[in-house]
Amino acid sequence: MQPLDLARTSKRKPTKALAKRILQAWLDSRGFVPDRWGNYKEPGEPNVRWHFKTNVVNEQSKRGGSWANRSSHTLIAAATNVVANLAKKAGDDALAERYRGYGAKRRGQAKKRKSRAEENKLTHAAGILAYKALAYEHPEEVLELLRNPALLAHSPLKDTAGQLREMFKKNLADGMKYNDADWVSIDNPPFAPLYHTDINYRWDEVVDGRFDYTIRAAHKGAAGSGEMNVYVGKPLEHGMMDIDLTTGGITDGAATFDAKGDGAVYGILHEDARGRTAALYMLMAQPGNMGVGIRLLNIWCRLMAGYGIDLWTGYQVNAQAETFLKALEKRGKLWILGKSAGNLLVRCR
Repeated sequence: MQPLDLARTSKRKPTKALAKRILQAWLDSRGFVPDRWGNYKEPGEPNVRWHFKTNVVNEQSKRGGSWANRSSHTLIAAATNVVANLAKKAGDDALAERYRGYGAKRRGQAKKRKSRAEENKLTHAAGILAYKALAYEHPEEVLELLRNPALLAHSPLKDTAGQLREMFKKNLADGMKYNDADWVSIDNPPFAPLYHTDINYRWDEVVDGRFDYTIRAAHKGAAGSGEMNVYVGKPLEHGMMDIDLTTGGITDGAATFDAKGDGAVYGILHEDARGRTAALYMLMAQPGNMGVGIRLLNIWCRLMAGYGIDLWTGYQVNAQAETFLKALEKRGKLWILGKSAGNLLVRCR
C-alpha cells in the first residue's frame, strides 16, 4: 500500500473507493497488517482488528471466540476525519478545513434523510389513524373505499380524511397515544384489514366482566385480497401458532406472548362478490377446561355477528374438537349443520 499523499488527496472529493484506500494507507502507517480476508490487525494485539465492509469500517474486538464491534463508521466519514486530522498535524489548515467541510456536509445530508424518514413515518401513522377514525364514524363508506380505492378522489370523505391526518400527525408529534379500543370492539370489529395491508388492529377487552383478552385483526395475503386473520387470546405455550401483525402471516407464538387470555381462537375471514365467509382454524384451551373453550367460542360467535356472518366453517376438525363442538351443540350454544371432507358447517345460536 502506497503512503498517504495529502497533496494528491487534497485534489479529490472523497468517494467510498478513495475513502477505503485512505483508511488502508492510514492503518498501514500505524503498523497494522492486513490478513488474507482484508482485515487490519495491530501486531501484538490479535484480538483487535479493523473490518471493512461495503459502506462502513468497524473497529472490532474478539470476545468468546466471536468478533464484536467497538465502533462503527461509514467509510467516507472515517476517511474525511483521518485526512482532516493528518492535514492539521502537517500544518495544512486549508485541506483540514476542506475535509471537515465534507464531513459536515455529509452529516447534514444524513440528518436531513433521517428527518425525512421520520416525517414520512409520522405521516404514514397519522394516515392509518385517520382511516381508523373514519371507519368508526362511516363504516360502510370506508369499506367501499377500501374495496375501490379509486373512489376516494371523488369521495366527500376525502377532505375529512386529510384534516384528520393532519390532526393526528400533530398529536402524534406532541406525544399523544391512541388505542385501537377507541375504534373497535368484539361486537363492533374492524373491516379495514380485509383490504388494507397496513390497517391492522390490536386491542384488549374484558369478557364476562373479569376475563381479559387481546384481539388482533391483520390483513392476509396481497393488498386488496379480501382476506384477514383474526386471533383472540394468546398461545398456551411458546412455539404455538400466532399472527405476525407486521406481515399478517402465521408465526411462532413466542413473538407475541404479551397478549392476554387463557387460551386462543384463530380464524380467517374472506370477502368477495359472493359475500363474506369465515373459517375457524384453531380453538386452543387447556384439556378438560370446557369453561374456557365456551368463552372463546362465544367471543368468536360475537365477532361473527359483528361481521355479519351467519354460517362459518370449522376447518379440518379433529375428533377432539368435533366432540367439543357437539357437546356445545347439546348445550344449545351452536348448531352443526353438516360435515364435508373433515370440515364442519356451523351456525352460532
